[in-house]
Amino acid sequence: MQEAILEIITTLTETRDQATGGHIRRTQIYLKIIAEELQQTERYKKILTPEEIEVICKVAPLHDVGKIGVPDNILLKPDKLSAKEFEEIKKHTYYGKEIIEAALHRVGTNYFLEKALEIVYTHQEKWDGSGYPQGLSGENIPISGRVMAIADVYDALTSKRSYKIPVTHDKAVTIMEAGKGTHFDPELMEVFLKVHERFREISMQYADPSLQVPHRATR
Repeated sequence: MQEAILEIITTLTETRDQATGGHIRRTQIYLKIIAEELQQTERYKKILTPEEIEVICKVAPLHDVGKIGVPDNILLKPDKLSAKEFEEIKKHTYYGKEIIEAALHRVGTNYFLEKALEIVYTHQEKWDGSGYPQGLSGENIPISGRVMAIADVYDALTSKRSYKIPVTHDKAVTIMEAGKGTHFDPELMEVFLKVHERFREISMQYADPSLQVPHRATR
């Protein structure tokens, strides 16, 4: 029942900004692929246990729940956002934090919700500290937020939005590789580059019927 309620909430969130349930499913799988690869390393095998990965994957769909608080004229704008409008979009991390914290206040200590709070509040941070909302850098960003950033950006690049057309898988990989050490954790980006063909397969398998992306090479 908890998982069903979670799915309803996240689907409503995605529907509101004209994305689809495909985004939820794809980013969950992308996150799981990266996390399971990291789990095989000496450094992360005791951190990303199978139980930890399961929890992170379950709460991943909540990452953009704060978009509920962003005005329609900004969230659905078909053109490039102004600097002021982008500041409003950035507030979705704060709104999401407030939503999760309100739930924690009612139920008390809850590991599931605490992990949800991590992802909601840190998935827009960048390795070099230029992200938002806190400007965290490096390993000050929780591993859940660092992995979610890769999953979310890849899906954003390869999916159609009201303000942009999708790019091919190969173009997305090129763009993301350029963000190694600035936007993304270098170690996690190495994992992504190792498994990115699996991302291509998932993006095709769970593509939104009307928004499918051509996956031929473009280099």
